[in-house]
Amino acid sequence: MRRRRSVVLGWLGALVVAWVAWAALVAGAPDAEAKRRRPPPPPPADAFEESDARAADAAPPIAPALLSGPVWTPPVSVVDFGRLAHDGPVDLGPTLRRIAAGELLRSFRHDGTVFSNRERALPMRPRGFWREYVHPTPGARGPGPQRVIVGRDGAVYYTPDHYATFYPIGSGGAGGPTKR
Repeated sequence: MRRRRSVVLGWLGALVVAWVAWAALVAGAPDAEAKRRRPPPPPPADAFEESDARAADAAPPIAPALLSGPVWTPPVSVVDFGRLAHDGPVDLGPTLRRIAAGELLRSFRHDGTVFSNRERALPMRPRGFWREYVHPTPGARGPGPQRVIVGRDGAVYYTPDHYATFYPIGSGGAGGPTKR
């Protein structure tokens, strides 16, 4: 009789613990459907206009010819989360001038950070040789897929698809696009 009582009490205890854990989980979890419906927050209004010069050593040398006017890429298709954001050449001039001035976009924390070249699509160099910068994509959620990669020697590469394809810009790179 005693053994039967302890087994029943053990099962009751386990059920109470499971019920309390379930109640705590349900009470603390936000409605998953409502979370899915919520649109992502837009980037700050100043994300594309203002810059922040937070890293003085992040200004690699860029050829003066690339800083004097528009710098057009070959025609590309920029796709952001499955949506065509741009189709045609892209002017990298404003981004290259911002990089040369040592300014970083305030709202994108990876702007100006070390690019590790894990894709191995660019020439292999020591860690810290390449830096990546955001080229803002109008209408994109967040920074968008476009990046400008600059080497300490002034080599400049552009990727419209977040590191899947790299295009050499100016005299820094040679040849056509490289793909991973």
